[in-house]
Amino acid sequence: TLGKMSLAFLPLRFQVENPVIADDAKMNLQMPFVRAEKLDVRVSLFPLLRGNVQVQALELQRPAVELVKTAQGAWNFSTLGAAAGAEAAAPPSASAGTPLTLDRLAILDGQVAITDLQLKQPRTVYDHIDLTLLNYSAGKPFSFDLAAHLPGERAQELRVKGEAGPVSEKTPAETPFQGTLSLNQVGLDGLKNFLDTDVLKKSAGSLSGETQLKSETGRLTATGKLRLEQANINGLDIAYPITLDYNVLARIAEGLLVINSATVQLGQTPLSLAGSVDTAATPLKLDLKINSGEVSLAEIARLAAAFGVAFAPGAKVTGRVGADIQ
Repeated sequence: TLGKMSLAFLPLRFQVENPVIADDAKMNLQMPFVRAEKLDVRVSLFPLLRGNVQVQALELQRPAVELVKTAQGAWNFSTLGAAAGAEAAAPPSASAGTPLTLDRLAILDGQVAITDLQLKQPRTVYDHIDLTLLNYSAGKPFSFDLAAHLPGERAQELRVKGEAGPVSEKTPAETPFQGTLSLNQVGLDGLKNFLDTDVLKKSAGSLSGETQLKSETGRLTATGKLRLEQANINGLDIAYPITLDYNVLARIAEGLLVINSATVQLGQTPLSLAGSVDTAATPLKLDLKINSGEVSLAEIARLAAAFGVAFAPGAKVTGRVGADIQ
């Protein structure tokens, strides 16, 4: 459905207020696939006369996108562009509709909601998202720049920029990509709300850093450095910055995390870690090697208190300790 529209030529473009794109009726979903405050589309005229939709630029202002995975494992966007009557669970084929090409897509201050009915996970909403996508066409790689702006003081920006594709029709999550993840003064409180997780429930601080990401054939590698400043854990202020340098590999389908190298710097004290974590095993299987420089026992006691482990009242802890543990 389309609201108030305006049309212009040379170049051919049209603007629409309050557009709504419904989901495939066969999926029987309650909310539309996309709704927005405004849509601005620029289309190449001559390819259009030949039946080929070549979008030069598409801009959505304040859109809300619903991504739903059905109990049968099909995403609600899997039939986008397919001819009427195509099965909802089947990926679109070359004969199902005309190919869509998109030179530039811009989403301004968008909202994305994800619901996984197959895994019976509740609806999760990610807000204040900007996306720029360049040179998209079926079966080919494309460039992207995705940024999320979290509420609060400081910059509070989380950005992923790089290249992806071609998109996997059967399993979109396995689409190959490589790029850079940047965090610029992201508060842990805002990150907790954005990721909808309780892991950071009683933590605060400002997180910055950069990570190089690469995903291909179910293997995700990440190499980078993070810095946490003004950290507060369970109400206890940590009086120094915490940095993390890491090189890790995740075999997602196997539930295996391989830590090639990781160094945690607690103020002036380094702590190195290497090994693997097998989350698919029952019980959880760890194969780790931990090595530390000389650490103040008083500082260990302080950190332990932040995680709920306390010594008897009035106890005085002094000295230094080094560790080399397999």
